[in-house]
Amino acid sequence: MSSNIILKVFIGVFLCTNILLRLDAFTHSPFHRILFISAILCCFFALLYPKFLKKLLLVFGASFIFYGVHSNSIYSHTFELLVTLITITLFILNLKENPPQKKNKHLVSLLFLYVALSTLSLFILPLDYITKTYLLSGLKSFANALTHADAGSYLYPIAGVNRLILFFLFITQISSLTDSKNSYKSLFIGTFYGAVLSVILGLLDYYSIMSLSGFRMLDPNVNPLDIQLRLQSTFGHPGWFAEFIIISIPFLLIGFSGWHKTSSWKLFLFAILFLCELALILSKARAVWVAFPHTIFFFWLLFFRTKHDKPISFKIDKKDFIKISFFASITVVVGLIVAYMVLGVKGLPAQDMAKYTNKNIITFEKNEGGKLSGEQKPKSLLIRKFTNPFQSNDIVRQHNLIMKRSNIIESLRSRSGVIWMQGIDVGVESPFFGSGYESYRWHTDILSNIPEFTSARERQLSLDTPHSFFIQLFVSGGLVGLFLWILIVIYVILILLIDFKQEKTYLNIPVILSIVSFHLYGIFQDMQYIPVIWFFILLNIGYALTIGENVLPIRHCRFWKMLLSICIILTVLSGFVYFKYPVSKKISEKYGLWVYATDQNRDNYIGFFSPEKWKTGKYRWSQKEGILVIKGHSIVELSFHASHPDIEKKPVMLNILLNKEPFDKVIFTKEGSITRKYYIPDSSNNIQELLLKVSRTWNPYKNGGSNDNRDLGIAVSEIKFLEEIPADGIGFYSWEQLGGGQITGWPDSLPVKFRWAGMRASMNIGGILKEDIKLFLFSNHPDIKENPVGVKIFGNHGLVWEDIFMESKWKKAVIKRDEIKDSKVLTLQVDRTWNPKSVGISQDGRDLGVAVAIP
Repeated sequence: MSSNIILKVFIGVFLCTNILLRLDAFTHSPFHRILFISAILCCFFALLYPKFLKKLLLVFGASFIFYGVHSNSIYSHTFELLVTLITITLFILNLKENPPQKKNKHLVSLLFLYVALSTLSLFILPLDYITKTYLLSGLKSFANALTHADAGSYLYPIAGVNRLILFFLFITQISSLTDSKNSYKSLFIGTFYGAVLSVILGLLDYYSIMSLSGFRMLDPNVNPLDIQLRLQSTFGHPGWFAEFIIISIPFLLIGFSGWHKTSSWKLFLFAILFLCELALILSKARAVWVAFPHTIFFFWLLFFRTKHDKPISFKIDKKDFIKISFFASITVVVGLIVAYMVLGVKGLPAQDMAKYTNKNIITFEKNEGGKLSGEQKPKSLLIRKFTNPFQSNDIVRQHNLIMKRSNIIESLRSRSGVIWMQGIDVGVESPFFGSGYESYRWHTDILSNIPEFTSARERQLSLDTPHSFFIQLFVSGGLVGLFLWILIVIYVILILLIDFKQEKTYLNIPVILSIVSFHLYGIFQDMQYIPVIWFFILLNIGYALTIGENVLPIRHCRFWKMLLSICIILTVLSGFVYFKYPVSKKISEKYGLWVYATDQNRDNYIGFFSPEKWKTGKYRWSQKEGILVIKGHSIVELSFHASHPDIEKKPVMLNILLNKEPFDKVIFTKEGSITRKYYIPDSSNNIQELLLKVSRTWNPYKNGGSNDNRDLGIAVSEIKFLEEIPADGIGFYSWEQLGGGQITGWPDSLPVKFRWAGMRASMNIGGILKEDIKLFLFSNHPDIKENPVGVKIFGNHGLVWEDIFMESKWKKAVIKRDEIKDSKVLTLQVDRTWNPKSVGISQDGRDLGVAVAIP
């Protein structure tokens, strides 16, 4: 089998697996099912009629505005599902091409090395623990956990790499089409149309002409009390909206490349630009004014340098430069005046101020040592920020505008500086090869609990990203990853410029501006965790794949081949370092951690989610199955909690196995906790495993009323170790009285007292035994005749008695003292229990094994 066939098989399997991973987006609602089926039909139609593909890509690009949220949102899952479907369509179309369109070998190699570096970095994760956990939970639960992983989860980097490979396959497949450049152009134009639509919808929503509340929720951190202080449009945060608009606006310049270059058409383009500017101003994202001005400059350059039926000219002299700069400045100033003085910018109404300031808000101030720390309390700075600065009094207006500008500067010096420095602190733990793709939050959650860690001493933050694309690159791939990405960007811009000079391909200019805008905005934000923005910038880079490497002079080609060889060596070396010397192990040894995790007991709870603090202590939710690891013989106490909403109609069963042997059974007939105590004897390897199997799980998100998308089994308390077995034993229910004469062989002078045991119960027989031990046992299972009940009794050194109950009748068990030897504990093990309430006999909800009476 040739390598080409193997590669195609791998791509096909990968894409099909991604469809299965994201099926929750299909089953989420009737609307999603209709969307999914419609997408399949459109893709099938594009396979039959390839000319339809460009229209499909145009509509797909226009839909990007509906997916501007975190990666663990259902909207992002829907987006990635659509990306997968279209990638499959492109893949099948390319199978028909023989040979497919050639791609830029240098660039595809550089991109492949970046993907390889990111994939190899996953070796820093606890892969053995992850494997054990999800072998227990099953593929469905793993897929759910992977696609819904938040930034603090160790699954988040895996989901990020999977997403990166998917997007990489999309751009390589679309670049292989015969008409790849026009396919990209359709995507870019569609994206721009969508961006303009998002601006219009956002402005209408901001000024209460229409409402987008049914589609998206306002971010409460920047738009408190459901009041839109910062324009958010269809996105999950104003900053994400601002970046998407900034990287989409450059494609407005495509409008200057066609035949329609009349004055009225140019004014129409200016109106669109001005609307976008207004929306960006109202988003109040400070990075806008770093990334946006150069687009305005190029707009006015083309405004003055394009003429009807004449090619675009980028040649400008000093006079032109001054004129263009003047009009660009006027555009900015007029936009500010219209936004702030004419239309008005929303502030927090006075009647809502008291409610807002009573809420806990994270602010930053200098402590006695002059260092910045986070504190939760209302501050006058925030009050000023959200008070309407546009009152009728001109003096008040000017004062508040000055305060707003100073607040931005102070915010930049304080909050952003704190976040950036924390990111750098994480990155320097492994400066050359990085700490793992998209693993920043995972590391900070762990390192912030270590007093010796620099950021733990000086800064108290825990955010999803370091709020800088470049710092995130440094954390993810170290200097090697940062170097590799910078090479990719430089190479892309270089060949786009050369191709424009040679071929006059005007689409190259907005692509370059979009890439530059992304990286300028990236100084203040990392947008890899917003999949649709990350995808769009990769599309811009992927467009350069359609330009052959032969556009470069021969000496340049040799230089880039040399750089490519260096990158290959660094990537291979990084794989060795990740595998042999993972940063997680290095940091654990450096700071004296048992395991590299916030929870140092993690490896004792396989298949469980992170611990949660409840009023009664720490609990961990299991999935379908989970393993508790107990070292040595122990007397333990565990509390099990079930919260299934339909538990009274459908009881939940928990089966517990010790070293794969039946150990106990707990039946939940109502929501609540059940506490059990167990005596666990020694084993040959000094390690015991309690396997917990839950009859069924439930998902709070799918059940409604919660954002928790985990598949939950039962919650288990922290293991509590007891010094000794209580005098009354463990695993027994309360004593009960039985009428005399009902047990054959029972002393006539003694009243009959007994107690029910569960599936497992232990009693203390410490001291020197002078005679044999006599027990009377009784089983009352309703199906005992059809399904006999086995009972075993163990001493410290093994089995000492066993019998099978085939009818509801008391049996006498005699344990010879010679057989017990020096045992201090007797343990009863019943092979099954029954629950009177669950079978409808009575309201008794106990799990009953055998009754035990001791004369």
